[in-house]
Amino acid sequence: MAPMNRYTCQVCGQIAPDVEVRWMFKNKHQSAAMISALLASYNGNSELLKVLYEQSTYKRMKFCHQHFIDAAQFMGAEMMLAGFKFPQPEDVLFGRALATVGLGDVPDPLLDQLNAYVQQFDESLTLTVVDIVRFMQDSIKRYYTASGWMRGG
Repeated sequence: MAPMNRYTCQVCGQIAPDVEVRWMFKNKHQSAAMISALLASYNGNSELLKVLYEQSTYKRMKFCHQHFIDAAQFMGAEMMLAGFKFPQPEDVLFGRALATVGLGDVPDPLLDQLNAYVQQFDESLTLTVVDIVRFMQDSIKRYYTASGWMRGG
């Protein structure tokens, strides 16, 4: 049996098998969406997250699935406050939710809040509603089930 590759999560330092981590986005806007949501959602190491964003623009890094889920949960909670409804069991195919986030589902206050954080680490970048929709569609497709958000790793 071949040895399982193990990677270190750049956010929390946990050493995990390949199935418990994923590559950070190559797209700057998607990386910025995730990092800004993490900054907004909990008292993480903001300086570390800012450095990781900068490094992600030129270096491939692995993060635990849980950090992607945390960012999506934060955005999803803010969207729910504005009336967004997550997929229900009758919307689910093979136990995974269909990506059902539209442009009208991202409230302006969420976009403004995320952009305020983005300005702390990349003054040249501004997130759009499309960026948030793409992040949430990817997150729902990967991590949302009939039972709600999966646990990462």
